[in-house]
Amino acid sequence: VAAIDLKTHSVTSPGEWLECDLVATSGGYSPVVHLASHLGGKPTWREDILGFVPGEAPQKRVCVGGINGVYGLGDSLA
Repeated sequence: VAAIDLKTHSVTSPGEWLECDLVATSGGYSPVVHLASHLGGKPTWREDILGFVPGEAPQKRVCVGGINGVYGLGDSLA
């Protein structure tokens, strides 16, 4: 349960850690780079898909599929 401080507009929570091997997101044909950006990477614009893709990040991560502008299943699996 989070508490909202109306004076500072901040949300406080005790937090929770979840162990996982995979986080999947979906955003249609627009790459969803938000989680990748939280790892410290700056999104990079790609003119060919008219969208942002994850840029370099200081933390290790693997991004596959639509987040990289690759929409075909076979191409994503490759």
